[in-house]
Amino acid sequence: ALAVSEVVNPEATYQSPLEILTVTGPDAGHASVVLRAAAGDGILVGPWWPDQKGLLYWIEPQYSKQAEADGLALMSTPLSGVEPVSLGTSLVNPAWLTWTADGRIFVVMGGGPYPSAGKNLELCVPDSGACQPVPVPAGDVSLDPALSPDGLQVAFVVAQVAPVATATWFATRRLWVADV
Repeated sequence: ALAVSEVVNPEATYQSPLEILTVTGPDAGHASVVLRAAAGDGILVGPWWPDQKGLLYWIEPQYSKQAEADGLALMSTPLSGVEPVSLGTSLVNPAWLTWTADGRIFVVMGGGPYPSAGKNLELCVPDSGACQPVPVPAGDVSLDPALSPDGLQVAFVVAQVAPVATATWFATRRLWVADV
Protein backbone atom coordinates (compact mmCIF):
# COMPACT_ATOMS: atom_id res chain seq x y z
CA ALA A 1 0.00 0.00 0.00
CA LEU A 2 1.00 3.61 -0.53
CA ALA A 3 0.21 6.57 1.71
CA VAL A 4 -0.75 9.60 -0.39
CA SER A 5 -2.12 13.08 0.10
CA GLU A 6 -3.46 15.31 -2.60
CA VAL A 7 -4.39 18.94 -3.11
CA VAL A 8 -7.68 19.62 -4.81
CA ASN A 9 -8.67 23.16 -5.81
CA PRO A 10 -9.72 25.46 -4.38
CA GLU A 11 -6.87 25.07 -1.89
CA ALA A 12 -8.38 27.59 0.53
CA THR A 13 -11.41 25.44 1.33
CA TYR A 14 -10.45 21.89 0.45
CA GLN A 15 -9.62 19.46 3.25
CA SER A 16 -6.64 17.46 1.96
CA PRO A 17 -7.12 13.76 2.56
CA LEU A 18 -4.50 11.34 3.80
CA GLU A 19 -5.28 8.15 1.91
CA ILE A 20 -4.00 4.61 1.81
CA LEU A 21 -3.92 3.29 -1.75
CA THR A 22 -3.82 -0.49 -2.23
CA VAL A 23 -1.48 -1.36 -5.06
CA THR A 24 -1.61 -5.18 -5.22
CA GLY A 25 -4.08 -7.99 -4.72
CA PRO A 26 -7.83 -8.08 -5.23
CA ASP A 27 -8.29 -4.54 -3.80
CA ALA A 28 -5.66 -2.96 -6.07
CA GLY A 29 -6.63 0.61 -6.89
CA HIS A 30 -8.83 1.01 -3.80
CA ALA A 31 -8.15 4.12 -1.72
CA SER A 32 -9.33 4.56 1.86
CA VAL A 33 -9.27 7.94 3.60
CA VAL A 34 -7.49 7.83 6.96
CA LEU A 35 -8.13 11.48 7.86
CA ARG A 36 -8.57 14.95 6.43
CA ALA A 37 -6.66 18.13 7.21
CA ALA A 38 -8.48 21.26 8.33
CA ALA A 39 -9.85 23.40 5.49
CA GLY A 40 -7.01 25.00 3.56
CA ASP A 41 -4.25 22.92 5.18
CA GLY A 42 -2.01 20.41 3.47
CA ILE A 43 -0.58 17.09 4.56
CA LEU A 44 3.00 16.07 3.89
CA VAL A 45 3.26 12.28 4.12
CA GLY A 46 6.05 10.91 6.30
CA PRO A 47 7.25 7.37 6.90
CA TRP A 48 5.21 4.32 7.85
CA TRP A 49 5.57 2.88 11.33
CA PRO A 50 7.89 -0.16 11.13
CA ASP A 51 4.95 -2.53 11.77
CA GLN A 52 2.97 -0.82 8.95
CA LYS A 53 0.07 -0.14 11.37
CA GLY A 54 0.40 3.63 11.23
CA LEU A 55 2.33 6.49 9.73
CA LEU A 56 3.77 9.91 10.39
CA TYR A 57 2.81 13.10 8.59
CA TRP A 58 3.22 16.85 8.87
CA ILE A 59 0.40 19.41 8.78
CA GLU A 60 1.23 22.31 6.44
CA PRO A 61 -0.96 25.30 7.41
CA GLN A 62 -2.43 26.95 4.31
CA TYR A 63 0.07 25.02 2.15
CA SER A 64 2.69 27.53 3.33
CA LYS A 65 6.27 26.82 2.28
CA GLN A 66 7.36 29.52 4.77
CA ALA A 67 5.68 27.61 7.58
CA GLU A 68 7.36 24.43 6.32
CA ALA A 69 10.78 26.14 6.44
CA ASP A 70 10.14 27.12 10.08
CA GLY A 71 8.90 23.69 11.19
CA LEU A 72 5.57 21.91 11.13
CA ALA A 73 3.52 19.82 13.52
CA LEU A 74 4.72 16.22 13.18
CA MET A 75 1.71 13.96 13.66
CA SER A 76 1.41 10.22 14.15
CA THR A 77 -1.69 8.23 13.30
CA PRO A 78 -2.47 4.56 13.64
CA LEU A 79 -4.52 3.10 10.80
CA SER A 80 -6.95 1.60 13.31
CA GLY A 81 -9.14 4.70 13.50
CA VAL A 82 -7.66 6.03 16.76
CA GLU A 83 -7.15 9.80 16.81
CA PRO A 84 -3.75 11.09 15.64
CA VAL A 85 -1.29 12.44 18.21
CA SER A 86 1.23 15.26 17.91
CA LEU A 87 4.88 14.41 18.47
CA GLY A 88 5.94 18.07 18.34
CA THR A 89 7.34 20.57 15.85
CA SER A 90 10.03 19.47 13.43
CA LEU A 91 11.43 20.35 10.05
CA VAL A 92 10.33 18.16 7.16
CA ASN A 93 13.59 16.23 6.99
CA PRO A 94 13.35 12.44 6.71
CA ALA A 95 17.04 12.16 7.67
CA TRP A 96 16.07 13.49 11.11
CA LEU A 97 13.72 10.53 11.73
CA THR A 98 15.28 7.23 12.85
CA TRP A 99 13.24 4.18 13.91
CA THR A 100 14.38 1.81 16.65
CA ALA A 101 13.86 -1.95 16.53
CA ASP A 102 11.09 -1.72 19.16
CA GLY A 103 9.03 0.77 17.12
CA ARG A 104 10.06 4.02 18.80
CA ILE A 105 11.50 6.87 16.77
CA PHE A 106 14.29 9.38 17.26
CA VAL A 107 13.17 12.78 15.96
CA VAL A 108 15.03 16.07 15.76
CA MET A 109 12.42 18.43 17.22
CA GLY A 110 12.29 22.19 16.99
CA GLY A 111 11.38 25.00 14.67
CA GLY A 112 13.32 27.58 12.75
CA PRO A 113 15.21 27.15 9.51
CA TYR A 114 18.71 26.78 10.98
CA PRO A 115 20.07 23.53 12.45
CA SER A 116 22.18 25.61 14.84
CA ALA A 117 19.26 26.83 16.98
CA GLY A 118 16.27 25.24 18.66
CA LYS A 119 16.89 21.63 17.62
CA ASN A 120 16.89 18.73 20.07
CA LEU A 121 16.90 14.98 19.58
CA GLU A 122 13.96 13.24 21.24
CA LEU A 123 12.88 9.61 21.49
CA CYS A 124 9.16 9.25 20.81
CA VAL A 125 6.48 6.58 21.05
CA PRO A 126 4.42 7.02 17.88
CA ASP A 127 1.09 5.68 19.13
CA SER A 128 0.96 7.76 22.34
CA GLY A 129 2.89 10.87 21.29
CA ALA A 130 5.11 10.63 24.38
CA CYS A 131 8.58 12.03 23.70
CA GLN A 132 11.68 12.22 25.90
CA PRO A 133 14.59 14.54 25.10
CA VAL A 134 17.99 12.90 24.71
CA PRO A 135 20.13 14.70 27.32
CA VAL A 136 22.85 17.03 26.05
CA PRO A 137 24.61 19.95 27.76
CA ALA A 138 22.65 23.19 28.14
CA GLY A 139 23.33 25.56 25.28
CA ASP A 140 23.74 22.77 22.71
CA VAL A 141 21.61 21.43 19.87
CA SER A 142 21.42 17.75 18.90
CA LEU A 143 20.93 16.54 15.32
CA ASP A 144 21.45 13.82 12.74
CA PRO A 145 20.54 10.56 14.53
CA ALA A 146 21.86 7.25 13.20
CA LEU A 147 21.18 3.87 14.79
CA SER A 148 23.98 1.36 15.27
CA PRO A 149 23.70 -1.87 13.22
CA ASP A 150 22.71 -3.84 16.35
CA GLY A 151 20.06 -1.22 17.24
CA LEU A 152 21.39 -0.75 20.77
CA GLN A 153 22.97 2.69 20.38
CA VAL A 154 22.27 5.94 18.58
CA ALA A 155 24.96 8.25 17.27
CA PHE A 156 24.15 11.93 16.81
CA VAL A 157 25.76 15.35 16.44
CA VAL A 158 25.92 17.83 19.32
CA ALA A 159 26.90 21.45 18.67
CA GLN A 160 26.71 24.81 20.40
CA VAL A 161 23.60 26.89 19.84
CA ALA A 162 24.16 29.73 17.37
CA PRO A 163 21.79 32.10 15.55
CA VAL A 164 22.92 30.81 12.14
CA ALA A 165 24.99 27.87 10.92
CA THR A 166 28.34 29.48 10.09
CA ALA A 167 31.83 27.99 9.77
CA THR A 168 32.37 28.88 13.44
CA TRP A 169 29.28 26.88 14.38
CA PHE A 170 30.33 23.88 12.26
CA ALA A 171 33.61 23.79 14.21
CA THR A 172 31.65 23.16 17.46
CA ARG A 173 30.08 19.90 16.21
CA ARG A 174 30.89 16.72 18.13
CA LEU A 175 29.79 13.13 17.62
CA TRP A 176 27.96 11.60 20.58
CA VAL A 177 26.79 8.02 21.17
CA ALA A 178 24.05 6.99 23.62
CA ASP A 179 22.29 3.77 24.51
CA VAL A 180 18.82 3.43 23.03
